[in-house]
Amino acid sequence: MVRPCERYIPVVVFFVALRLMVMATFPADNLTLYGDYIYYYDLATYSDQGALPFIHYWSEYPPIFPFLSVGVYKLAHTLGEGYHVYVHLMGLLMLAFNTGNLVLFLRLARRLRLVGLSGRQLRLHRPATREWLQADPPHQMLALQEAWRDDPGWNDLWHVPSLRLERTGWRNDPLATRACLLEHVARCPPGEWIGLESFTVAVKQLDPDFQRPPDAYNTWYIRDAASGEYLMGYEHWDRVEGALITYLISGPLHWLGVTALGFEAREGTPTAFRLTPGGAFFLGLVDKAPEAPKLPPIAVDADLTVRALAGGNLYDRFQLARIAEWQASGEVFVYRITRTSLSRTLSQGIRLDQVSAFLKRVTGDQLPPKAVETLRGWAGRFAEVRLIRAAVLETRTAAIMRDLRAHPEIGPLLGEPLSPTRTLVAERNWRQIVAQLQQEDYLPGREGKKRQ
Repeated sequence: MVRPCERYIPVVVFFVALRLMVMATFPADNLTLYGDYIYYYDLATYSDQGALPFIHYWSEYPPIFPFLSVGVYKLAHTLGEGYHVYVHLMGLLMLAFNTGNLVLFLRLARRLRLVGLSGRQLRLHRPATREWLQADPPHQMLALQEAWRDDPGWNDLWHVPSLRLERTGWRNDPLATRACLLEHVARCPPGEWIGLESFTVAVKQLDPDFQRPPDAYNTWYIRDAASGEYLMGYEHWDRVEGALITYLISGPLHWLGVTALGFEAREGTPTAFRLTPGGAFFLGLVDKAPEAPKLPPIAVDADLTVRALAGGNLYDRFQLARIAEWQASGEVFVYRITRTSLSRTLSQGIRLDQVSAFLKRVTGDQLPPKAVETLRGWAGRFAEVRLIRAAVLETRTAAIMRDLRAHPEIGPLLGEPLSPTRTLVAERNWRQIVAQLQQEDYLPGREGKKRQ
């Protein structure tokens, strides 16, 4: 029996393969055309003068990415190359993070029943997806948080980077472990900074066996990922349970908006955390969800370039992606409505008045007249010319054609008539109609009398 998580392996493999092919195909300048790699590369050059981010000059907080950028910069120059190698090395590093995000995203989407497998295809469940997209951001995040909390198939211990686990018959209970740790996290006052090390020490003193019962410390085969050393016995609690606590607080809980992290300037690892307003709501410490931020409406330029701020309504961005072509992501998501994207939209049965009404709503009725004029011009020429691939079926008399159209099996396969004795047959129906015509002795291939 194939486990549900294994069914998504082709999606992950395809994602990684596509990223690698893009990196191998395009030069560095094209890969970073809409990104900010050049900005971080220029900042990393300060390290040649002994200057580091956040210590000697300001960078965003927490400064994880700037420090990673400096490390990649040093490695690129160790290899004797510059910006081009930096871009590809940084791309590989980000691919590792993005792949982990994709795996967790697929797990959460399946738990929320937003996606499912139909044969070998991954399909959206439309009602559930629409409901989630239309929810406000705090409740969207709450749904993801609850999906992670209640997922028995997501084993956090197996994702701790410093550990390597061996399947030797022992089994842990990720749900029970997660519930115990969340109870301890819920004891932290919302908004107050808590030292990560002091929190771990407190858990060790109050509830050391939150994951392993006393008789299991010598039966779980866990190794240190770097040295390969077996971490069996209570004396390795800090390197197993302690590492799991650090991973959960700085990993899933941080990714899902439950915790914010604090860092010491000279280290790239988190040293403190605090509960966010959304985290306090998730843990039941407050009764009211935090208010969603009020953002400016989506902006549409006269040339049909569309800009939407990150953190805005996801349902509107989902609809926007249906009618426009993606250009860039970041603090601002940029799209462009083109003749091609509008034709694709209209071919799906979406009318121009629906497109216009959507754009007027999301822009606060600030749609430029020039943009409206351009859309009407493109829509007016939609489907004026149509090129199709088809066959022509010809009969000797019009009576035979009438008989074929009246036939219960052959008639539905026929296309638009060209004349009383000629009609189109769509490419997808070729084999089926040939088989039917042969079965009825209208075509050679069987012994019969009708071959007309």
